[in-house]
Amino acid sequence: YTCSTCGAALAASLTADSNTTYYVGLADALNAAGKPGNGARTITLLKNAAAETVKDGGVMTAADATIAPGQGGSVLLDLNGYSITGGTITIGANGDMGSLTVTGSGDVNTTIRVSDGRLTLEAFSGKITTLEMDGVGGKVAPLSCGTFGPITADAAVTAGELLAPGYVFKNADGYVSQTTAANSLTEVTVV
Repeated sequence: YTCSTCGAALAASLTADSNTTYYVGLADALNAAGKPGNGARTITLLKNAAAETVKDGGVMTAADATIAPGQGGSVLLDLNGYSITGGTITIGANGDMGSLTVTGSGDVNTTIRVSDGRLTLEAFSGKITTLEMDGVGGKVAPLSCGTFGPITADAAVTAGELLAPGYVFKNADGYVSQTTAANSLTEVTVV
């Protein structure tokens, strides 16, 4: 996919309210999707892309790219067989909730920080390099798929609390105990 005006390779499309807009930078698509407004938004990757640009470093923040659930907002990120590199994607900030669902195959070679929002993985087959859960409201929907580098969470959160019923984490040494502290998990796959 290329821009018909400038010829640049397009990184992502954003569909909201039945309208599709194309972006050269993934961070710009994330920031546009994260602005408060009605309804769900879908970002579809069109190539391997970086989650960072000069503007805001690709970070979804309260001012630029947080989804406001009070207005029914959420973002679906379809990796579409491509991968994300660089930057940090933050879901919710400063008490302003956000919701991000990641789907499709591809890797997220960046940090996903769940601050005051919610992360859901649906039919996701790939790896998230770093998953950070912080803030009072930081939540991850029960995991049933995915591979993760380090996971950081409140010291009281256990591996079992992150998983959907019937799933476990597995690492190079075997299955991880459900009572293992979540913040000690690294290089684990949900099976």
